[in-house]
Amino acid sequence: MARLFFFLGSLLAGLSVLMGAWAAHSGTFNEMQMVWMEKGVRYQMFHSLAILCTGLLIASHTRLQILAVAAGIFFLGGIVLFSGSLYWMSLSSVDLGLITPAGGILFLVGWVCLALSAPGRK
Repeated sequence: MARLFFFLGSLLAGLSVLMGAWAAHSGTFNEMQMVWMEKGVRYQMFHSLAILCTGLLIASHTRLQILAVAAGIFFLGGIVLFSGSLYWMSLSSVDLGLITPAGGILFLVGWVCLALSAPGRK
């Protein structure tokens, strides 16, 4: 799982850079679409880094690996729902505004799981 999370975190961070560059340089988005894209990119990058940290934590053989794995899964789900819904709204006329907060909740649960799986905890 450590390798998988490290790989996915790296891949998603790179995708965040790609999405941000495309949004900034394509000139195809209106002001509101740019707000959604920028927010999606920002949260995706933060949580991609969190997934990388999760992979490193699991690799360190923490005693509470199940919580670290759960954190990684929640972060992944949050990226899909939060950033994914913002990207979708930027690229289409479909309003997925009710899905976005569900992704935010997954982010919060992921952070709690990560905190509870902290190294050095007995």
